[in-house]
Amino acid sequence: MKAIVWIIGALIVVEACVLLIKPDVYRKFVKLFVRGKLLYIPAMLAIVVGVVFLIFARECHIPWVIIVIGLISAVKGLSIFAIKLETLKG
Repeated sequence: MKAIVWIIGALIVVEACVLLIKPDVYRKFVKLFVRGKLLYIPAMLAIVVGVVFLIFARECHIPWVIIVIGLISAVKGLSIFAIKLETLKG
């Protein structure tokens, strides 16, 4: 189960590196999800990642870090559902 957390963590690091190195490419990718209800796909993904992190946190060496990251991810995903779609596109 630690492998799942490591894989998700590695994907987050790759995403951050792309954002730092090629912000235009990242911006184009993000714009794909701003149309219509496609915005809910990354929100659901954030919630799933947050829940996975929270479930497997106790198996990690530093569980509080994984718990904090999981909570931030889950709250981010839930907040997208709490805000009107028109406001998010704004």
